[in-house]
Amino acid sequence: MAMIRQRLRKDLHWGLGWAWGFAAACSAWVLVMSIFRRSLEWSEYNTTTFAIVGTYAVAGTGAGVLLGVLRPLTTRRWGAFLVGWLVGTLVYASVMVPMGLGREAPWWLALVPGLLVGGGLAVVWYDEG
Repeated sequence: MAMIRQRLRKDLHWGLGWAWGFAAACSAWVLVMSIFRRSLEWSEYNTTTFAIVGTYAVAGTGAGVLLGVLRPLTTRRWGAFLVGWLVGTLVYASVMVPMGLGREAPWWLALVPGLLVGGGLAVVWYDEG
């Protein structure tokens, strides 16, 4: 049992590291764009820079936990695809919330980019080693 907990702790650390890294990079991009635009408002998306950065942090945490817990599945190509699809869907669905798309579009719409980007990217990373 101790070995399982130790492995889970290591996998969670790995997953959160990757997810928070991507969240930080995306947040930095939004902050830079806000500086260039000279505005913290994103009226075309009905949100603010702070809401976007906060969403990235929350989505990164959820994605990191999911990625860490499901990491054992990534030893197989189909598992990597499945984990990428699930994590990608979680991230895209989370990003839809501050943009208000959950009210205007069905929640399952996040499955499409989750499948194409999340699953596709996971398979590419798996194939490249």
